[in-house]
Amino acid sequence: MIKASLSIILACTVSCSSYKSQPSENKTSDHSALIRVNNEQDLYEAFDQITDTKVIELKNRIYNLDKPLILNNLSHITINGNGAVLVLDSLVNDVVEMNRCHNVTIDNIKALHKEADGPVGCTGNVILISDGSNITIINSELNGCGVVGVSAYKSINLKIIGNYIHKNTHYPIIYDGPSATIKDNVFENNGNQNKIAYMAGSPWPPLQFYNKNVTTSELIIEGNTFGGSQN
Repeated sequence: MIKASLSIILACTVSCSSYKSQPSENKTSDHSALIRVNNEQDLYEAFDQITDTKVIELKNRIYNLDKPLILNNLSHITINGNGAVLVLDSLVNDVVEMNRCHNVTIDNIKALHKEADGPVGCTGNVILISDGSNITIINSELNGCGVVGVSAYKSINLKIIGNYIHKNTHYPIIYDGPSATIKDNVFENNGNQNKIAYMAGSPWPPLQFYNKNVTTSELIIEGNTFGGSQN
């Protein structure tokens, strides 16, 4: 009887230990993948030190930036803005730049340059993507004076969904590459009659333009609102 009781206690001890260890491992893994940002220094450090398969979580506040935010050669990155506002002081740089990045999501940010003085204005894009794939920009506001809201060159499978893109002096979007989904956005007060410029691998300048919803073999442009334009 005593031997049987000891066996039951031992079995329970082993089972309970195994059950308790699993949530602890998951918690450590989740914590290591999350980078919390509360100020400008945290934000630059996060972009400088980030590695693959990470989530950057921004506090909802205004971030005054003196240089662009750059991601190079990264994959499986999520930037949760929580409504954070990114204001770049430089008028010649892009607010966010992604080079050779894959499977990146930018969610719920507002990005813009400071107000320009003088006749030249701003010459930087809001978001620049080079040689990327599976980039998603969602639920965000991309505000000029950037020359283009999203410029994506040599990219594949770009998704721009549910954004407010406005006051960009040239185009709301320039896209060079196959397979893009541009859906449920509001385009307002952008240059060139609010037209999306599509290059399809051809050299500059773009030859195809869209300021209405249309579906082609390469593009899905649907559910968007095209408002007034700058010119």
